Amino acid sequence: MCIRDRKYSVAFDPLDGSSLVDVNLAVGTIVSIFEGCDLLQSGRNQVAAVYILYGPRTTLVYSVGKGVHEFGMNMLREYTLLQENITLKPQGNLYSPGGQRNLYTPGVEAFVTKLEERGVKLRYSGGFVPDINQILLKGEGIFFYPHLQNLPQGKLRLLFELNPMAYLIEQAGGAASDGRRPILDLQPQQIHERSPVFIGCKKDVALAEEFISQLEDDRAEKKVKT
Repeated sequence: MCIRDRKYSVAFDPLDGSSLVDVNLAVGTIVSIFEGCDLLQSGRNQVAAVYILYGPRTTLVYSVGKGVHEFGMNMLREYTLLQENITLKPQGNLYSPGGQRNLYTPGVEAFVTKLEERGVKLRYSGGFVPDINQILLKGEGIFFYPHLQNLPQGKLRLLFELNPMAYLIEQAGGAASDGRRPILDLQPQQIHERSPVFIGCKKDVALAEEFISQLEDDRAEKKVKT
């Protein structure tokens, strides 16, 4: 959607986690806003990002580049400020893994094994919005839906799922990567483009990148040379 007179473009996922509706689990809405009438831009060009969580409470989390703030809907259906300047710890104690583990690549499998050895707790709802909300409000953790052996581009959409969440997470002091480079640096070529994602605490995201580099990229480079 492009608001031409104001020169803003909006990409949104109206119902993230729609498969969870029939079992009454939390779902959400994700919104990404750009200046101009071109959505095929790097996520770095976003001017705002928002998600709304429809759970036991209805809450809204947003940023316009000046921190991340949470609002809650009251009985009058008005949003009131709950907390300002949400921040993430450098490293977390929970992880939310998407995809089938038997289809993980060597780097991702080694990363998960390392998290388990560290005693990190698995907390996964099956919904992107509630899992990111849990990480932000607890101030720690990592969500990932990686490249799989049969799905190298992952599952989640770059424009209206990953870009807005990466914007919010970075504003909270975290990081978001496709396993090799920051999500916000990716240049989309089409509206429904997909990407793997590792998003949350900086040290945890960096650890995922390290395992992928060592066990996948470096090995692939050596095979090419031989």
